[in-house]
Amino acid sequence: MDRDEVVSKVKGDELPALLEADQCRREMIAGRAFVGLQEAAISFPPTYKFDKNTTNPYAYDSSEKRRIPSWTDRIFFRGSKRRGMSHNPMAVNVASEEYNACMGVIDSDHKPVFSFLSLDIPVLDMTRQRRESSHMLKQCLTDQAVSLDAVTGVSLSPETVNLYGGACETVVLRNNSPEPVEFNVMGSSSALAIPLTISVWPVRSIIPPNGNARLMVTLTDFEDQSYIHESFNTVLTVLFEVSQLSQTPKPF
Repeated sequence: MDRDEVVSKVKGDELPALLEADQCRREMIAGRAFVGLQEAAISFPPTYKFDKNTTNPYAYDSSEKRRIPSWTDRIFFRGSKRRGMSHNPMAVNVASEEYNACMGVIDSDHKPVFSFLSLDIPVLDMTRQRRESSHMLKQCLTDQAVSLDAVTGVSLSPETVNLYGGACETVVLRNNSPEPVEFNVMGSSSALAIPLTISVWPVRSIIPPNGNARLMVTLTDFEDQSYIHESFNTVLTVLFEVSQLSQTPKPF
């Protein structure tokens, strides 16, 4: 379409016919541009190019170039449900409540566009999930009627650590067995039983026979101190195993 034809259709409110010729929309439908993004339905006229400082709603470019009016100002968005994650209960759904242009702006050759987006964001109760995970781990140990020292020969000292905001305490792991024992502390990204505010170093190592390992435990912030200690001890208990190394590592 040439400029005059487009302007004529704008005046006649024939937007559907103009949208069929919109290059951006055609490329998106063909999967060649803005893949995975979506745009709300356009119900406003082309926003470029206008003559400045005039209130005439059809004052499209009257310069020598006489540019063809087009929708050069767009808003695209994407929610995780649009990316093949609709089965995921944590997927975020995004919807456009309003999509329009500020046609009254006259100090620019563009008409700015705006959109009101609504987000459906699932909320995960992390406190509840951590408590349930901790309970399951403790119940598993109770059902099997086993103890840390009986299985691996490793003892914990002290068994209870009192942490305060920003404080750092040391937990000594003692290997009383004739075999090297490997331990692995599950961090906040992989074990919900440990609150996100606990930091442990080292998180993985090997304790030589009759040797010690020192764990530095730091608590940066907390809500329920007794629960955090209980969860931490539970996780350490289930992550010890006899090492398969043939050589005895050096003591810590």
